[in-house]
Amino acid sequence: MNITVLYNNPSTEAYEEQDTKISADLVCKALNENPEYKAKLLGITKDQANIFQLPDTDFVFNIIEWSGIDYIYGVTALGRLEDLAIPYSGCNKSAFETNSVKELMKAKFTELNISTPKYQIFDNDKIVNSLTYPLIVKLANEHCSVALGQKSVVTNDEELKNKVVELQTKYKMPVLVEEFIDGDEVQVAILEKDHLPWVLPPRVTRFKKAPGYWPMLSYEVKSIDNHWEWDMTGDDWGDMSDYSEKLQSQIIELARRSFSEMGGRDYSRVDMRINKDCSQAFVLEINHNPGLDWEEGNALVSAAMKAGFKSFTELLTHIVSQSLTP
Repeated sequence: MNITVLYNNPSTEAYEEQDTKISADLVCKALNENPEYKAKLLGITKDQANIFQLPDTDFVFNIIEWSGIDYIYGVTALGRLEDLAIPYSGCNKSAFETNSVKELMKAKFTELNISTPKYQIFDNDKIVNSLTYPLIVKLANEHCSVALGQKSVVTNDEELKNKVVELQTKYKMPVLVEEFIDGDEVQVAILEKDHLPWVLPPRVTRFKKAPGYWPMLSYEVKSIDNHWEWDMTGDDWGDMSDYSEKLQSQIIELARRSFSEMGGRDYSRVDMRINKDCSQAFVLEINHNPGLDWEEGNALVSAAMKAGFKSFTELLTHIVSQSLTP
């Protein structure tokens, strides 16, 4: 089978852009370790999003991660794939758009009664808060926790206004503000098996406590080796064994519903927060095409290892074969 690994060429040296190309390289190499596959890379630019060609291709492994104000190029590229009528991995263009625009994602969660923190979207200079502090302020159309850090949590109206204006001015996009859930973070990876969601063992981050520290998986944690915040995430990633059966069931069901009802396909990751008394899970977001490698720091990969996958090639072969299952 001839496979094209499709990705967007990085336009800067930023971690979140280089990460996409690195992932594409690793995926291509691992696919070629399956003797039944012949994989090649195709990196495209924004100008090529609607005109790229795929000669001698039976299947596309899609690694496109355009985000921010550029997410529309990802939508365009997936539309191109659908016009070419070549099967591809990951979500379709409609789900990609919902995944890229947090206002759409949050509205869909609310419509589907999927529990998520209370939120507001600010896309102009009118900032009137109706939420309960503390709040966390995020970019509405970004991924990889871009601009998310310790100063993203605000505790009063003045801090909120300053942070919203700062992000709007610098990034030229709407801002998502939501009530901060001060508890564990749970990342739930999901694969497909026979067109049904297969929820893999969730990974729990239990944060340490310290004065002035807001527990979160910040941009610095994800992009800077040995950053001090790593020490605040505990020594190991845990499991759900000390949660009640009710909470464990709730987490699994939220992940399954988020995947099925939010347009998940082949593989996704659902990020949740757990409140302080461990009685309620809240879905922060679903990432339909999370980054792929074979490092235990990757939530999907560590879950796949726990689920019994022995190699990156085995995991990718599962994704390809399930994507092509009639």
